[in-house]
Parts: sequence; C-alpha cells; structure tokens
Amino acid sequence: MLRAHGLAITTTFYRNLFGAHPELGNLFNMGNQASGAQQQSLASAVFAYAANIGDPAALGPVINRIVHKHVSVGIRAEHYPIVGTYLLGAIAETLGEAATAPLLAAWDEAYGALAALFIDAEKTLYANAGIAPGQTRAMRVSEVLQQGTDTRSIRFDAVDGAPLAPFEAGQYVSVTVEFADGHVQLRQYSLSDAPGVATPASGSMRISVKRERAGAQTPAGEVSNWIHDHVAVGAVLQVSPPFGEFVIDTASEAPLVLLSAGIGITPMIAALNMLAHNRSQRRVIFGHAARDAAQQAHGADIAAAKAAMPNLQVVTFYDTVDAGSTALPGLMDVAALPAWPRSEANVYLCGPLPFMQAQWLQLVGAGVPVTRLHREVFGPDMLDHLL
Repeated sequence: MLRAHGLAITTTFYRNLFGAHPELGNLFNMGNQASGAQQQSLASAVFAYAANIGDPAALGPVINRIVHKHVSVGIRAEHYPIVGTYLLGAIAETLGEAATAPLLAAWDEAYGALAALFIDAEKTLYANAGIAPGQTRAMRVSEVLQQGTDTRSIRFDAVDGAPLAPFEAGQYVSVTVEFADGHVQLRQYSLSDAPGVATPASGSMRISVKRERAGAQTPAGEVSNWIHDHVAVGAVLQVSPPFGEFVIDTASEAPLVLLSAGIGITPMIAALNMLAHNRSQRRVIFGHAARDAAQQAHGADIAAAKAAMPNLQVVTFYDTVDAGSTALPGLMDVAALPAWPRSEANVYLCGPLPFMQAQWLQLVGAGVPVTRLHREVFGPDMLDHLL
C-alpha cells in the first residue's frame, strides 16, 4: 500500500498539517514543498522505515543525518505528537476502508517508537551544542565575494564578539530569513572555509550561496534570491551553530578523493582550504563538475591550494568547454580521474541527487568499497536510492 499510495499520503499529510498549524511552515523548506520534492522524500523515508522495521540498525546513518537537520532548524519534542496525528490521519484519509484499525494501531506504535528515537537523539545533540531548540546567534556580515556568475560567499562574525562554536569541514549552519510579510524560512548552507584559517582571532565563518533561478518546473529559490539581493557587508543574520554528520577527514595522511558538482563544491573547499593551510603533503584528488568556467565557484581557493599542496590533482568537467581550457567536456567520469588505491582512500561526494546517484554507481563499479564512500545531498534526502 505504501508503494502505491506513499506520495498521496505525504501530500495529504503536509496539506492538513499546514492547514491546521501554519506556524510550522517556518520549519519547512516551502520551495521543496512547492516542487513536490519534500513530499517524495517523506514518502521514501516512511517506506524505508517500514521496509526495515525488523532491522533498525540499517536506518542508523539516515536517522543520524535527519537528527542533525532537525536540530539545525529547532525541531522540539512537542512537534512529534502533532506530526504523528496528521500522518496517521493522512493514512486513514488516503486509504479509506483499507486503513483498518489494526493497520492504524501498528503505525501508531511504529511512529511512537521512531519519534522516541529522534527525541532522545536530538536532546543529546542540543545538549552537546549547549543550546535550546531553535536558539540562534546574531552574526554580522564582514565580506561578500562573487564566486562565479550565480554564487556569492558570505563571511560573518559573531556580533557579541565571543568565540564561535568549533566545526569541521563538511558541516553546515542554518540561516534564518524573515521576509517583509513576516513569514520566516530557514536554510542550511555548508561552511565553505576551514575553521579558524582566514581570521583565527575572531573565528569567522563563511557560507557560499547559489542564486537558485526558476526552472521549467521549479520555483525560484526564495531564500537564496533574498540573500543575493539583500545581504551586504554590515548586515546581521541569525545563524545556528554548526551541525551535520558529513565530516571530511582532513587529519590523516591517507589518500583523499573529493568529488562535487555545482554548489556541492562548498564543503570540499572547506576541506581543501584546511589542507592547504597546513601545507599538506597528502595525495588529494579534487574533481568538480560545472556548467562552464563562468559558473564555477571558488576558483581562487583552488588555485591557492594547488600552489600550497604538491600532491593535489584537480580535474574539472564542464558541459561547455572554452577553447584553451584544461577542463574535460561533459559529465564527470570516474574513469577520467587519476587512479588511486581503491581500498585506502575515502571518497567524499556532494552535489545534486542525479550527480550523486551516477557517481555512486560509477565508483562502486570501479571497485571502490561502499565503506569508503561518504556523501552529502543538497535538498530533501531521497532515502530509497540507498536503502
């Protein structure tokens, strides 16, 4: 029934939830709601949970990833009973007579167990971060730089001058935007510089934001466009502490492979800048795919890393390659990357879902152990392609 009706259930769920509790819209990416991506993601998550009900360990990494996202936007324990009520209501409404009392009772029990797991994990993460749910910090923008045609990097420092929370390459922060009509949206942005490298005294942070333009079937990014149009030096933003379980190992001496596409370059730049700051002798392969040279972000960071790291190899792939460019044409091809010891190097992936799926399949097909693959997807996490 979930295979046949999962998307209808989650669409009904969100419609009814927001109808009764419009204030919860502040915690959800309404752009993903409009495109249908969030509904599909939740349908995949519900199905994955049901399919693995007898083996909860299989869901551990996914649950950990979701817990970090929940804490970054301030999900509280009291939200779970509300969600449970409307999820069960959506199952009953969608399935009609097929939603028998035993079926609804089973889902009520299953949801309660899952909610308890999330609540406990999130309580621990809030405590470790030393914050209350939803607590943010005022940050003043100290630098805005254009990074390619559609991306800007934004550096900020704490308004109160106190030290910032430590973070690792690969983690992200949530940025809160309040619009003129009073509605609020939060977005997660990967930190795009190494911790304490640019300004170690103040401990500034940097994010890089791509302007998401409207597509044929997708709306323009509400928050990204607002940031591009309104954020300048001196602006104050409310920002969460860093979260995220996607952490890139910059400490060991093992070979390292960093593969990204589009704005997925941002966590890789954080790692690369940390390695370059330490003048690492480590062998690093940095592969990136973009539409063309004009749209590639952080070219200056890559050039500085190449000057500082003798064993760094950079390979770029562009849809459109200009004359004289060293970039390879077309989509990223694992076979075109320099060879590396498959069983020794960790491979980190970040980019749009189609890119992630294609590279995962190529890498596994090329003999890379799944245990060596680590990935971060920007946008709703479609669980069914991994579970």
